[in-house]
Parts: sequence; C-alpha cells; structure tokens
Amino acid sequence: MLRRWYFIIISSAVLLFAAYYVYNKWDKNETVPEDIFIEAVLKPNSNPNMDYKDYLLEVYIDKRKYSQHMIYPYISGLHSMSFDAKEDEGFFRPSSIGSAGDDEVKVADALHKHNISQMNYDNGYLDFIGFWSPPEQGKHKLKMYFEANDNFNSFEDMYLVYVHKEKGIFGQDLGWTKVVKIQAE
Repeated sequence: MLRRWYFIIISSAVLLFAAYYVYNKWDKNETVPEDIFIEAVLKPNSNPNMDYKDYLLEVYIDKRKYSQHMIYPYISGLHSMSFDAKEDEGFFRPSSIGSAGDDEVKVADALHKHNISQMNYDNGYLDFIGFWSPPEQGKHKLKMYFEANDNFNSFEDMYLVYVHKEKGIFGQDLGWTKVVKIQAE
C-alpha cells in the first residue's frame, strides 16, 4: 500500500512538472526582437573585384542569442544581389541566396504592416531574395553588391526585413519579423 502512495505522489509530481514546462514553453520565444540589433548602410561600390556592381550594402548584426533566420533587402531599383568570394577577412559570405518557405509572405506582410509597400500575397507577385547570416550569437558583418536600374534615384525606401524562424514545442510557428531602415552614405 505504501508503494502505491509513493507511485501516485511521484507520478503526480512528474505530471505537474511536465504541465508546468509545457505551460512555460507553449508560446514563448527563445529569441525576441530585442535580442537582435541590425544596422545597414548603402554606399557606392569601391570594390575592384565587383566593379560591375554599382552599390555596396554593408550589414552589421549583433545577436545576443542563437537565431535561425534569413534577411531580405527591400531596395526598389537595385537588383542582382551577390557576394564577393574574395571578401575582406572578417566578413561573412553566405553560401547561397534565395527564398525560404513562406518567408515571402512574411516579408510582404511586414512591409505592408509598416506602410512601406502595399504588395501582399493576395494582390501582387512576390519575389523577395534573401540570404542567411550566421546563426551564432555575436557580432557579424556582411557586404553585398547590387546593380542599379536606370531609374534608381531614391535612397528613401530602403529596408532589411529580418525573418526569425522558431518552432514551439508542439511545432507551432513562433517566428517573427523585424524591419530595419537602411541608411545611405
């Protein structure tokens, strides 16, 4: 009889602990927008290795926590994003560029929410190209290069959209986006 009571007490404690754990992790992000600081500056390209590109975008990321994400530049009039394979020491070079899963919808929704673009999944063609940066916490620097359209003349509407990817303990999407204004030099 005493063993039965011990079993009931231990089982109840384990169930309470599991319920407490699930409750605390159910919809709580491991990484929040305040854990990520991003700064970006667009300037004329001066890299001789990339002399066919018109502009250089320098991105500085300071992450207080590990974060899986992609970053999408939104700069009207610039296209053909690429990275220099011989970039200076200390600059991260993504292995590829592109789009991941449902990111395009998240990027369009974030730009729409901040009154930057009225394009969304329902009313326009989405074609956002992004890149991965290191997921590790710490300070990271990237340089990317763009070609300009003949009609590019505005340094006003330039943004980066950081798309954080995170799943909850039962697979729910805990991802979020952060929109950062790109400065011009």
